[in-house]
Amino acid sequence: MKCDQDKDGIDHINVYSQGKTELGKMLSNFYRLPVDIDGITFQSLEGYWYWLSTGKVYGELLNLYGYRAKERGKQLPKVLMSEGEFHCAILRAMLAKVEQHENLAKMLKESALPLTHYYVFNGKEVDAGCSWVLSGWETIRKNLNNGVNLKPPVGVQENFDGHLPTDLVKLGGISLSTPNISNLENGIYTSSKLCTCGPDSMDITRGGANSVFAPSWNILKNFKAKAISANQYKKLYWEEMASSWSVDKSPFKTLVAKAAQHPVVLVCYCSTGQFCHRILLAKEILARRLGCKYLGEIGIVQWVICPHCAFHLPTVLLQKLRKEHQIQRCPSCGGMLAAKP
Repeated sequence: MKCDQDKDGIDHINVYSQGKTELGKMLSNFYRLPVDIDGITFQSLEGYWYWLSTGKVYGELLNLYGYRAKERGKQLPKVLMSEGEFHCAILRAMLAKVEQHENLAKMLKESALPLTHYYVFNGKEVDAGCSWVLSGWETIRKNLNNGVNLKPPVGVQENFDGHLPTDLVKLGGISLSTPNISNLENGIYTSSKLCTCGPDSMDITRGGANSVFAPSWNILKNFKAKAISANQYKKLYWEEMASSWSVDKSPFKTLVAKAAQHPVVLVCYCSTGQFCHRILLAKEILARRLGCKYLGEIGIVQWVICPHCAFHLPTVLLQKLRKEHQIQRCPSCGGMLAAKP
């Protein structure tokens, strides 16, 4: 949905700390609105976001909000976790935020305009991504209007845990398999940095250990500001990689040799399905030009949203639970799910 910032509050609500509506600002992760999550109080969901993604050890993040929370969070070392685990934790926090603040719940329930999420840079609207967060807010709003209790009944999660296989990684009240790349075929894979991919994952972000494979800040800045198209991005990225190859071939040759002996996962921050340089590097350069075997993206998660509590359940897990354990209900609230995802 393409939005005009001048119509924020007229034909849409921008979930943005500098948006024009009170609701849009309050729904923003930057907004200072204390929320208790598992007995710990955070001043903002932005602080919780980075507390979660840095291993739940940096207490200073509990008291931060606004850009300061993001700025500090980005300075701290990240701890890889599954995309599913991270999404579910954030969505639970969003539910807690609404549940604990009646005025926010009232404003969200009474709103009718579609929710969007974009930044404004130099007077231009820039898509902020994170569509799964907007989907969560829309579902919470729908449930508020349908009179659905947002808080999961006590004891439901424990009952479901008792039926789940022990070889899965615990995820809130459910479980989720995470990629184990030691069991994969040798070759090149790609994945979001939020997925748990083990020690053989290669961070190819601009600030990562293998930044030789990352696009320049100039490309990233212009693409984010929509000053260049995807095709222009590809052309410029190819030219930069060709230049890097001419200067020093060893990083490319080392990667090719490693992928012949082990599964290697190229990771960056882009979500699964987004246009991304990791795919260009894997398919256009390593596979087509240097002879590597590209075996695709891992960690892809399709979600089923519970109509009762807005819990996001990976489709593959729902199918597994139904097949092996005849579970037909949401692991979070116990509500009956649709017959087919």
